[in-house]
Amino acid sequence: MKKIVLFVLIFLVVVPFVIPSVYAFTLKAAEDTVIPRNETIEGNVVAFGNSVTVDGKITGDLICAVSSLVVTGTIDGDILCAGKNVTIAGLTNGNLRLAGNHVELAGATEKNGTVLAQYLFTKPSFHLGRELFFAGNKADLSGSVGTDLSGVASTIVLHSSVGGNATLRASQLSVLDGAAIGKNLIYTSENSAVISSASAISGETVHQIPEKSIHASQRENNAFLNSLMSAFIIILAYMFIGLLLTHFFPRQVENGTYAMERQPFRSLGWGVVLLGGTPFVVFLLLLTVIGIIPAIILFLFYIIALLLSQVFTSLTVGQKLLDRLWTEKKFDSRWQVIIGVIVTILIYSIPIIGWLLSIFGFFWGLGGIWYAVRKR
Repeated sequence: MKKIVLFVLIFLVVVPFVIPSVYAFTLKAAEDTVIPRNETIEGNVVAFGNSVTVDGKITGDLICAVSSLVVTGTIDGDILCAGKNVTIAGLTNGNLRLAGNHVELAGATEKNGTVLAQYLFTKPSFHLGRELFFAGNKADLSGSVGTDLSGVASTIVLHSSVGGNATLRASQLSVLDGAAIGKNLIYTSENSAVISSASAISGETVHQIPEKSIHASQRENNAFLNSLMSAFIIILAYMFIGLLLTHFFPRQVENGTYAMERQPFRSLGWGVVLLGGTPFVVFLLLLTVIGIIPAIILFLFYIIALLLSQVFTSLTVGQKLLDRLWTEKKFDSRWQVIIGVIVTILIYSIPIIGWLLSIFGFFWGLGGIWYAVRKR
């Protein structure tokens, strides 16, 4: 049941916001990317590396997977990012979709927010125009949320203003001075919330006792959160790699996906041969002095091929779907990447048969790489 909920959530949360976001983009692949205060980038920005700092303006969306993200400038679209440390202190005219270990929000966001973080902190300057959903270990919330607030964490400290309902699940909930809830406070916990007399709750306060131990529930929630964050990061990683491949190696990608589509079982067979045969060839080369360098190079290419196999499967799935659904013959290759990655991840998340299909996809994609490299 958890896996079913997982891939449904991925579909509902990621698809509506990723597909339109990457149609036209500027790629930033440096170790440390900085957009200075006086710079404006038209369209969407896709970035990955060690750190991304945005002090200037992006007229579209920001999509990234980094260790550190700091935004003090203006994003006219959405922010869809995963990172270890995430700080959003500027103006976001779209939505926030964030995953990270430590997330700090101090700016203004016009629309909705979805945050998956071990530690979430919102500052008094934080303002969200619509709804906020969060999940993690600890949440310390200040500022204001325009409509409803909902979330789950082990510890939740609420100082903020909430325009609608606050629906929370926590081991320990504290509603402190300055907190204001426009409608109802509905919380699920084994413990009674600490509610300050200086807080303001306009509606009812409803305390729901969980059916089972909150500690067992928290362990399940943490495991589920980790699974969801992992899937989120995998989707971003596959998209980044797919975009790079279709941008820099379009002909090779076309050769590989064409062979996978037209000769699926032959591609599958080549995948099996490459998986078992390449290490044997590397071993034979290592037995000779002149073969040591070629063996090392071959082994490195072998590891890269293993990592890229599922990406080629996603690209082929995306191409096949677009060939069937797209009314025009020509379509942007970026749609091939986005749709293929999301559909493939959703399929692999299906209980019982998902892992079998992932094995098939691995060998199928590995065979596709063989055709991509062999054909010119």
